[in-house]
Amino acid sequence: MKNIIVAPVNKESQIFNFLKFNKIEFKILDFWNDEVKLFDFNLLDRNQGSIVVIDYVRFKSILESNYSCKTMIEFLKQKLNHLLVWDDIDGCGWVGYTLNTSLIEINNIIEQNITLIVDAKLNFKFNNINTKELPYSAFMKHVKKSKVVKGNIAKTNFILTMGRKDIHRDLLWSKLTDKHLLAEGFSIYHESGQTQRNDSWLGDNSPWHGNRNDSHPSADLYNNAYFEIIPETVCNNMLFITEKTTKSITCKLPFLIISTVGYLKYLRSYGFKTFDGFIDESYDLEPDLEKRVQMVVDQVSKIIENGSEKFYNDTKHITEHNYNVLSQITGSRDDEIDNFIYNTLLEIGFEFSA
Repeated sequence: MKNIIVAPVNKESQIFNFLKFNKIEFKILDFWNDEVKLFDFNLLDRNQGSIVVIDYVRFKSILESNYSCKTMIEFLKQKLNHLLVWDDIDGCGWVGYTLNTSLIEINNIIEQNITLIVDAKLNFKFNNINTKELPYSAFMKHVKKSKVVKGNIAKTNFILTMGRKDIHRDLLWSKLTDKHLLAEGFSIYHESGQTQRNDSWLGDNSPWHGNRNDSHPSADLYNNAYFEIIPETVCNNMLFITEKTTKSITCKLPFLIISTVGYLKYLRSYGFKTFDGFIDESYDLEPDLEKRVQMVVDQVSKIIENGSEKFYNDTKHITEHNYNVLSQITGSRDDEIDNFIYNTLLEIGFEFSA
């Protein structure tokens, strides 16, 4: 039976709660060496046989340090030891963004002693590092509460709210500008480095995202729009479903989504429906990003031209279906993730007590 060392992760995380609830013994230890100011796996007993659970932020810090990386490799070369990298939401999905030389080198050195819990479906595979997709990670039904907004928001065609700057968002903003469509909806884009002033698009704080209250929709905004344009977090390397999509489903709005090729197909694999037949969704399979964005903008233009309210009313059966699917997933999500943790620990060698 291997020891479990939590070093440490968020005490509100699913895996921490799983261990506590099931009365599984584990140690809380941060292997930060004050003398060298780095993560030092030499502080752990290499020969004891341990599963070390860390979050992705710490894992990334380890990869960026030659010393920490070296001591991790030496620790994992002892076949009894295993590193489990865990984050509930918006965590290891970022591995697709931060794939670097260190991780590739470790993949070539360590044989099946690292498991990454990935909050996404990656479009690539490691030879030796085990990646496991976290089930239903961001599929929560959001609280949609009204908040006081300065002034009244008039009924608008669409919602477009963007925070972090990225290439697909730059393209979208530019092409909507070219077609004079930005003024047709509630449109915000906080470019990198600017102070975010987005009170008008926020709901209440999310228990899943700490104080990131952009994870819940403002009812004052969503109740006054007919559809949403959603530039998801990523547009390549992975299929990564976040609260950006589930907010729209919670609020029963039809949507157009710019993300990685095949995103809508991936969404449908969970039982959701999209809007092909009412709009042209062939954009989802367009490999060229600029063309994909242009195809979405063309559909936005057509929806407005043909009547946004009509599009909203004609697709109510789809948005109602999606809301019900999300409700079912939300109800079973915790149980699904508990089973996922149990099976993952079994797979990497942990022996549960009878």
